[in-house]
Amino acid sequence: MEETELKPSGPKTSALIVSHNAVLALRRCLEALLSATNREEVEVLVVDKGSRDGSGQLDVEFPDAKFLRLERNFGFTKAANIGVRTALGEYVLFLDPGVEVKPKAVETMSGVLESESDVVAVCPLLVDRQGEPLSRFRRIPSGGDLLRDWKTGQPGGALPEDLERGRIPVEWPPRACVMVRKQFIRGMNFFDNKRFGEFGADLEMFFQIRNAGKKVLLLPEVRLPWEPQTPALPAGALAQLSADEALGIAAYGAKHGGFLEGLGLRLAAIFHVLGKLLTFKEPGYQFNRLAALVSGQKIDGMQSAI
Repeated sequence: MEETELKPSGPKTSALIVSHNAVLALRRCLEALLSATNREEVEVLVVDKGSRDGSGQLDVEFPDAKFLRLERNFGFTKAANIGVRTALGEYVLFLDPGVEVKPKAVETMSGVLESESDVVAVCPLLVDRQGEPLSRFRRIPSGGDLLRDWKTGQPGGALPEDLERGRIPVEWPPRACVMVRKQFIRGMNFFDNKRFGEFGADLEMFFQIRNAGKKVLLLPEVRLPWEPQTPALPAGALAQLSADEALGIAAYGAKHGGFLEGLGLRLAAIFHVLGKLLTFKEPGYQFNRLAALVSGQKIDGMQSAI
C-alpha cells in the first residue's frame, strides 16, 4: 500500500495586521496578501484598534480575512496579544497596513524559519516605490540611548553596509514587517501589556531573542514596498503618543536595569518636557505630554484624542 504524506490541516503562517484609521492602505495590504503563492497556508488576521474611517467594514470586501474589532485604541501591545492568541499559524507575520506583500514573500520567509532552527524571526528589506531602502536596523539599545533619541525626535538605526552578501543577522528590525515563531512569543508569556502601550513590545521581544542566543535574519532578496502611515493627528493625540513612547522607554529600562533606572528615565523625560514648557513653544502640546508622563498614562484605550 502506497504511503501518502500527511499535510498539516491548519495554516502555516498567520499574517497579523494591527491597524488604526488606515482604510486605504489596509485594503491594498489585504489585496496583496490574498495573492500570495502559498495562500492556502496563510491565515489573514486584522486587529482594528477602534478605527473610525470605515476600516471595520472591509470584512465585506475580504471575507477570507478574519477581523477582530476593538472598541477603542488600546495600543499596539494589547492588539498584538489578541492577534497572536487568536492566530492558528506556527509563524506570525506582523504587518503594518502600509506594506505591500509580494506573492512569494510569505513563502520565502516561512521557508527560512522552517529550515533554520536557530532563527526565531526574519524580515524583508522595506523599500519605497522607487526601490530605495526604508528599513533601518540597530543594535538592542539601552534605555538611555532610547531616551536621547526620544528627546531629539531622531530615531537611531542604519542599513547594513553590504546588502549583497546574503542574509544578514540583525538585532532590532522595524516591526512593520517581521515574521516570528509563535512558540517563542508564547514562551515569553506573550507581550507585556502591563508595561507597554503603543511603544516597546517589539523591542522587548527582540531583546529576549538576543538574550536566548537566537537569531533575527534580514532577507535582502525579499524587498517589499512600504508607505509608512502618517495620519494627521491633533496635538493632544501626538502628545499622548510621545508620552507613551517615553513611558515605554522607562518601563524597558526598569525591566532590565531595575526600578531606579526606570524612575530616572521617567524623571529625565519629565524634566525635558518641563524645559520645553518654559520656552512657551507649543504650550498645549507640552502640557499634555507632561500630564501623561506624570500620571503614567500609556496608550490603553482611555485616551479620547486617539
